[in-house]
Amino acid sequence: MARVLIIGDTHAPGMRRGYVDFLKRVADNYAINRVVHIGDLVDWASISFHEKSPALSNAVREFDVAKRQVASLARAFPSAEWLIGNHDALTER
Repeated sequence: MARVLIIGDTHAPGMRRGYVDFLKRVADNYAINRVVHIGDLVDWASISFHEKSPALSNAVREFDVAKRQVASLARAFPSAEWLIGNHDALTER
């Protein structure tokens, strides 16, 4: 029987500090043997068609921080399955 860890809507670079460590503890505590990220891995606020908040950082900074957060998730769960969410699909629009 599969013991599945579901990760949803991380919206990198918006992940909380320590979130990947929390997920790893959950996976270890429950002997997880399958990991599925259900979408919205990255937020892509800078390329969204919605009005931007002046408080948002620039697109380059958003990308750099998101890239580090996604790399941290990939190192922790190299075999994770990833579903495409509406934010993930922004680059295709």
